[in-house]
Amino acid sequence: MVKRRSVLARTKQNGKKQKIIQISLGIFIVAIMVFSVFGIMLGGNIDQENSIIEQNHTFIVVEDQGVSFWQTEIDEINVNFLYLPSQLNITVRDFNIVPLYDQELLLAFNPSQDKLDIVDFARAIFSVDIRSKGQVAIPAITEESPLYFFETLDCSNTTRSAIVFRYANETNIMQEGSCVIVQGSDQRNLLMALDRLRYTYYGFQ
Repeated sequence: MVKRRSVLARTKQNGKKQKIIQISLGIFIVAIMVFSVFGIMLGGNIDQENSIIEQNHTFIVVEDQGVSFWQTEIDEINVNFLYLPSQLNITVRDFNIVPLYDQELLLAFNPSQDKLDIVDFARAIFSVDIRSKGQVAIPAITEESPLYFFETLDCSNTTRSAIVFRYANETNIMQEGSCVIVQGSDQRNLLMALDRLRYTYYGFQ
């Protein structure tokens, strides 16, 4: 009986490990897909021999498997961006930035929208940012779905700190209830809004 329980426990643990591996591989595949499409287009006209200084930070071009990124050092950590700060003409309406630094932060999305691979990528990238500062990223959805076993977030009455990534007619960052909304009119604009959010998070203007 004891042996059987130990086998079942090991089986459950192996199942959890396998699920974690699958999630990690999924994020990796999405990242490769996104940067293969968007990164090459963004890096096509970059002079790789030059660096650019913006807001007292030196940006250099780095490449990974033929994909170009803008890299700068922030708090002794090299951070990659798709865009320079000056390239982001994104409307940022008044929003409460303080909750972005809370110990736990919900990263939510609307499961009924299309092209969720880019939304998943945005959540994955920002989760890496906040985890580098010791925070915890928690996945959430803005409406119930049988496909996801995540917490359902209602921005109108939640007391949790949350960011919602979504598609909308306008590209901007704004406050909606207790949530910070990061939205883009299409995939490219959502990635631009993501970088704008990340720069704000890291203290850029």
